[in-house]
Amino acid sequence: MAWPLPPFLPPLSLSLPLCHSVCRICRYTPDVASSKRYIWFDLLRSADFLLFVASLSQYDQFESSEQNSENLLRMNLKIFKQIISNHFFRSMPLILFLNKKDVLAEKIQTSHLQTYFPEFTGKQGDAEAAMDFIRGLFLSIVIAEGRLVCVHFTCALDPGNIRQVFCDVKDNVLACELSFSSDI
Repeated sequence: MAWPLPPFLPPLSLSLPLCHSVCRICRYTPDVASSKRYIWFDLLRSADFLLFVASLSQYDQFESSEQNSENLLRMNLKIFKQIISNHFFRSMPLILFLNKKDVLAEKIQTSHLQTYFPEFTGKQGDAEAAMDFIRGLFLSIVIAEGRLVCVHFTCALDPGNIRQVFCDVKDNVLACELSFSSDI
């Protein structure tokens, strides 16, 4: 069933010229009520690629509601799975930003990942092992869906890191566009 589009664009919508096409970028946030999430699918259907941003530092944070309390990283994993398994997005290139690597590196020293994810077998306080584990959680979903993904660890406060990541993403999107145009 197609959901009616809201009469407005999301506040953070913008258009970017890229390879003579337009990429619509919409901010999709997990705090949107789950009953409203499917409205966003229609907005995102015309996008040229999917960019999913998840916070590495949310492994020990919880969303509290009247019904339940859910781990924010687990909630992001569920939303990620919903989005990439949606048939509208099956052919879109997928880019995953795992953000706040600086916050994770600091937080992991006192808040142990294994407390919230018992399946984590890495050394306590090891930020690299924690980042690899969290990346693996997302990759297991991607592999199960038979998809490919480009993963980047980011720190939004580090302009050099963001500049490099966006250059990499631009190159990946350009390569996908060129590959697509050669198939025509």
